[in-house]
Amino acid sequence: MIYIYALVDPFTKQIRYIGKSVRPKERLTNHCNDKSVTWRTNWIQSILAKGKRPELLILQTLDDNEDWQLAESEWIKKAREMNWPLTNCTDGGDGLVNPPEEVRQKIITTWTGRKHSEETKILIGQASKGRKHTEEHKEHMRQIMTGREIAWRDKLSKPKSKPRKQVFCGECGRPQKAKGLCGLHYQRKHKKLREA
Repeated sequence: MIYIYALVDPFTKQIRYIGKSVRPKERLTNHCNDKSVTWRTNWIQSILAKGKRPELLILQTLDDNEDWQLAESEWIKKAREMNWPLTNCTDGGDGLVNPPEEVRQKIITTWTGRKHSEETKILIGQASKGRKHTEEHKEHMRQIMTGREIAWRDKLSKPKSKPRKQVFCGECGRPQKAKGLCGLHYQRKHKKLREA
């Protein structure tokens, strides 16, 4: 069974959030434990700070094969038409479907300039190993890459060089240029060797 549920403000009795779950009571607990910064979590945390929890209301029950995305989006649409103060950021359904401009800008701000950690890159690489692209996808990539100018310097990454350890001359203590000797003592040693 799939449930379209609502979270109700225990003080005002207004519906503030509409969602979908196969285990709505567990989902309510997850909402209460969520510490991310969104309109929904800010509202829930404010309720919890007053010693209460949002109330759970089942709006619709669906069989597993029914279209829950449509049902959820219809409930959200109906709620917005009735001016319910929802904390939903999207029109419903799976993922971000038509988020408001304010949410789009927040997403752009959050992700601009962000880079994956080395650990994440390794995990992505492991998940991608053995993945085969369809011929249709390969052809599509060929078409969009044709005529693209890529310089070799763009493809090559510079190796990270280790900082050189400073070594000093065994005779005078100045920084060395050759193994064990500074430039002056190195020249003297070789001059003596040549003369001998």
